[in-house]
Amino acid sequence: MNRNHTLILGCRRAAWSLVVGLALVVGLALAEPVEKDSAEFELNHSASQIFDGDALQNSWVNAGGTLEFKLTDGILTIVSTENNGWVQHDNDETPWELGTEDGESWTAEIRIRLANDEGNGIVIWGANGAERGILQVNTSNTKMFNAEVIDENDNTGGFNTFRIAYDWDDDYYYVWRNGALLTDGAAAQAGTTHSRFIVGDCCSNIPMTTVDLEYIRYDTTGSYSPPAAPATVAENPESATVKVGDSVTFSAAFDGPITNYQWLKNGEAIEGAVGSSYSIEFVSKAHAGEYTLLGGNVIEDVTTEAATLTVLVDEVLPTITSASATDTFYTVVVVFSEPLDASSATDKGNYSFADDALSVENAALKDASTVLLTTSKQGEGSVYSLSVAGVKDESGNAVAADTTVPIQGFVFALGYLKFEYFAGIPGVHIEDLLDSDKYLNNEVDEVVYLSAFDTKSAFDSKGDNYGARISGWLIPDRAGDYGFFIASDDAGELHVSSDEAKENLEIVVQELSWSAQFEGGGDEEGYPFDSYVAGKRYYTELIYKEGSGGDGAMIAWRHVDDEETISINKLEPISGQHIGTYVDPSGSSVKINGQPQNLTAPVNATVSLSVSAEGNSAVGAYVQYQWRKNGADIAGATGAVLELSGYTLDDNGAIYTVVCSVPGMEVVSTEATLTVVVDNEAPTVVSVLSEGSQVTVEFSEPLRTDTGAVATTVPRDSTDFEFTAAATDIHDGDALLGDWVNAGGDLEYELTDDHLTLISAANNGWLQHDNDNTVWEKGTAAGGSWTAEIRVRLAGDDGNGLVIWGANGKERGILQVNTDNTQNFGKQILDESDNTDAFHTFRMAYEAGSGSYYFWRDGQLLNVEGAPRQAGTGASRFIVGDCCSNIPMSSVDLEYIRYDTTGAYAPAGDVVTQGANSLANYSIAGATVTNITVQEDGKTVVLTVDGAVDGGDSSLSIKNVADLAGNSIVQTSVVIPASGPKITPLGSVDFELVAAPADIYDGEALVNGWVNAGGGTNFELSDGHLSLVSAANNGWLQHDNEESV
Repeated sequence: MNRNHTLILGCRRAAWSLVVGLALVVGLALAEPVEKDSAEFELNHSASQIFDGDALQNSWVNAGGTLEFKLTDGILTIVSTENNGWVQHDNDETPWELGTEDGESWTAEIRIRLANDEGNGIVIWGANGAERGILQVNTSNTKMFNAEVIDENDNTGGFNTFRIAYDWDDDYYYVWRNGALLTDGAAAQAGTTHSRFIVGDCCSNIPMTTVDLEYIRYDTTGSYSPPAAPATVAENPESATVKVGDSVTFSAAFDGPITNYQWLKNGEAIEGAVGSSYSIEFVSKAHAGEYTLLGGNVIEDVTTEAATLTVLVDEVLPTITSASATDTFYTVVVVFSEPLDASSATDKGNYSFADDALSVENAALKDASTVLLTTSKQGEGSVYSLSVAGVKDESGNAVAADTTVPIQGFVFALGYLKFEYFAGIPGVHIEDLLDSDKYLNNEVDEVVYLSAFDTKSAFDSKGDNYGARISGWLIPDRAGDYGFFIASDDAGELHVSSDEAKENLEIVVQELSWSAQFEGGGDEEGYPFDSYVAGKRYYTELIYKEGSGGDGAMIAWRHVDDEETISINKLEPISGQHIGTYVDPSGSSVKINGQPQNLTAPVNATVSLSVSAEGNSAVGAYVQYQWRKNGADIAGATGAVLELSGYTLDDNGAIYTVVCSVPGMEVVSTEATLTVVVDNEAPTVVSVLSEGSQVTVEFSEPLRTDTGAVATTVPRDSTDFEFTAAATDIHDGDALLGDWVNAGGDLEYELTDDHLTLISAANNGWLQHDNDNTVWEKGTAAGGSWTAEIRVRLAGDDGNGLVIWGANGKERGILQVNTDNTQNFGKQILDESDNTDAFHTFRMAYEAGSGSYYFWRDGQLLNVEGAPRQAGTGASRFIVGDCCSNIPMSSVDLEYIRYDTTGAYAPAGDVVTQGANSLANYSIAGATVTNITVQEDGKTVVLTVDGAVDGGDSSLSIKNVADLAGNSIVQTSVVIPASGPKITPLGSVDFELVAAPADIYDGEALVNGWVNAGGGTNFELSDGHLSLVSAANNGWLQHDNEESV
């Protein structure tokens, strides 16, 4: 062993020592470890002896961070979910703990394969009670911990064997990889009192990700080197014949320990080709030759037989497969069908534009078959003709002399932002993205277009370890100052320019950690220095970094004038009408499949025009619409359906068209003419059918539907309610009157001339109408509809509020009135008006048929579609105050309380009941209409009924239903016919099959598919009939030839 000298002064085991020299010692004449095969080691545990598929075995424990284990075909995969985790042989009595408690030599060996993850690595960590040493194995090198690299071979391509031995007498470590000694001796690392053995990432801060393990072996009886073993070729690489531009892969295998791999071409080493396989992605003529693989071995290196790569002569001319401009307006990307000769491909003289419309300033290879041209500035949407001549492939074949392709400048696409995705970049900080070579080289993996400033509008989350850039222009529709808000996962930064130029970007807001919702008051809220001009474009870029877990990003803005009316939790991502970016219009197409049709409609009706179109462009299959009336754009009419209402006879003959567009292309529909007529005739009932729980009514013409509010109630002024109580009917100034009781917490009362003040001295107190025999208790005992109304004014105290609480023996509902809003209890806020400035009227109605609640404030319906049932109950009671709601009611002024248990009623004049879909317009004695469906023809109505509908005995009453012109039906009562099977009269001579005697039996045999089945039967044909005589019991005629009717 060739050694140099290192001077060591002092005693190794003394309290002090002086070491002069290198951390890795070479050259001292030390005793070399004796040979011993690891199969003979004191401890020899295979993967399944360490982990049996369910748990760690044989005193192996997961120490440090959490590890995940998976056993597959004798290989144990160890996955580290957090930094600093390892397996340790530990029960206080393991061979290691017993064998090293007094120091002495030891040897350990593992066989592993590392996943090719950035930073991945593993250590062997051994301590013998006096000295601790660590061997660090990384993906591309091996080293003693905190020392220089001692081997630079790939540890990810296959399994490799690593051995570390500590010699107690020499006080040195020895390391082997696949049997090859990597160091002549490494100095002792650190003193310790521990005796333990570890494999993983202990105390080394190696970000271990995934490692495959075959075995762990150790021996505490000495320091041992691996026996030298030869290697032989197990598999030679195969020869291949390919064309220029194809790809090819050579692979080989050896038996025995291989210390390193090196591929050679014609006997010369290929730089970087140091694995068991070698691939060429784009084969050129220069790649032809003989390829061998050399495998390093401690006894003797071995080399495979040569594989010959034959590259066929290419006689095919290169062609242009695509050519497009870019959103820089200064470059053109030209993609060829095969790898190019670099010299001709980068000669800018080989490219020109017709009529010198553009000049070519430079030509550069982007990859083997892609050329990037730099041109003079291109016009937005302008079309150019590019000519290419003299560009050759690697075989010297030039493109055809007359090669030309069209190029079109990018166009501005309103409604979209560009999203660029950079995959495979770890980390959660913006710096991790900005510092990555992939981002710096603009190596984008995917481009999509967002229809809002929200990644969820188009981007399918790719999971973990990526970065993204979103770019485009903001277009405010109001002048002034704006605040911006960011939500991103993980970190994100928004930059906005002071104008349309990219050069003037400034950071406005940032998310330093992560957030799934908009937040204010910190870095997540920011304001540009400059005010915005309405309609002007402002360039913007958002970058964000995703590590693991949830991901995405979105941006909202808010005009400073809206700060009082739009809270941060109500902000939405910036919508498509305020964003835009430039896209490639080449290849855009749009086609109208369904044209808008002429319309004839009565005055005051609501009708619609529609169009169906399909498109394709750089932004996807999205089609944008703009409706026109008499050639002029209709503001806000940008959907596939145009609803028309409020027109008059003056609009008769109006012509409507719609422009269907994608970036770079638009198509105008055919004209649709509106004919306006006067309709004075009310609809009538044409027919009524019943089937089970459904009744179908057909009317004479299309009907009006209440699309805003499906009214389930009828009007009734609260002065006409079943029960009314003014303030003086509730309290006389000294005590509560009649059946009103103070339930729950104590309330105090003050009566003035026109109202009663309720003061809550303790939380959870209320007024209740209760004597077991009140109008409410009797009227709602069996369930049913009800309505309640109060008129109140709330004191402007923080959190002050009250509820209307009604239960009808089956269902309980609560309306919650707060100082600054009204809400369906525990659910959505219905109104945000001030309830402290004056007295306001609140009404709540429960419609038992549909199971819906309706709420009004000062006569205005707050929930047009109704609210669903809230909670089941067996109680029948009525409450005003703070019952069971934890509202800290302080002081409320009350003018009156009124209720009615006979139905669900709207304030007088509030409900439009002309809709064919209004439950209030239909009634059936003994049953309840619970649902209404108006069919597409507009004149067929299907009623779903809860209760008996006996044909002939039930009648359906219909009122108020109106046609499109607003003509209401005369109140009509119709009989509901019987449901069930319908029998139609038909004489048997008209049956599908008619057979006379002679059609069955001709006097000798059965005919026309008739057979004698079962027992024996004799047949006799007479005039006009056929006699069947049974010769044996159980016989019959059967029509049976497998094709009979």
